[in-house]
Amino acid sequence: MVNGDSYQYLAYLEFRPDATKPRGNHYHAYKTETLHLIIWRVRAVCQDLDSGERARMTLEPGDLVTVQPRCAHVYYALEHSQAVELADRPYDPADTHPYEVTETA
Repeated sequence: MVNGDSYQYLAYLEFRPDATKPRGNHYHAYKTETLHLIIWRVRAVCQDLDSGERARMTLEPGDLVTVQPRCAHVYYALEHSQAVELADRPYDPADTHPYEVTETA
């Protein structure tokens, strides 16, 4: 997962298809985060706030997705899934800004 990069934050995440809300629907002004899916499948939707460009992908075990600052993101559990999140800076709740990303444009 890590080969030469420096990280200051690591978190274990679970994605549950029976949850009332998806995970995410926010962006970070400063933090770059990388999600590594360990098991099962998750649908990710990301939107660059500056260009408006959107990406929608299904993540499978072993997939990595890096989310840059000012890229809003949301994750939908397709199955009960597990992932690890790595970030280039410590967690700062003040750097999590709500932003709803819908599955369709």
